[in-house]
Amino acid sequence: MATALGPCVLEGNHVRLEPLGPSHASGLLAAAQESDWTWLTVDPRGKNAMDEWIKIALKAEERGLEHPFTVFSREDHQVLGSTRYVDIRPLQGMGDCRQPGMQVPADGTRLRGLERSARAA
Repeated sequence: MATALGPCVLEGNHVRLEPLGPSHASGLLAAAQESDWTWLTVDPRGKNAMDEWIKIALKAEERGLEHPFTVFSREDHQVLGSTRYVDIRPLQGMGDCRQPGMQVPADGTRLRGLERSARAA
């Protein structure tokens, strides 16, 4: 029988992933200002846009489609960005299958090493 993934905290050597929540909006908004959004379909660099982006992510989680996280630095607990597991499907006898996706780092150049830590958490 498949096990259910659910909101949980994941920790690696450099980052801590906490379930995305509305209380993370201001930190994510600050991190989003340093990101390049030209290749994405959404640009959450405004307060209303960020609130909507979080709302959409949480609705997808409610439907069991995604598990969104806020990425924090373990060193200073600063919000670095967001990531999520997407395409969640139960596999018979193997637990849940999920794919990492939707990395939204504050600054891609300084987070390249942290991405591996987030995916391994």
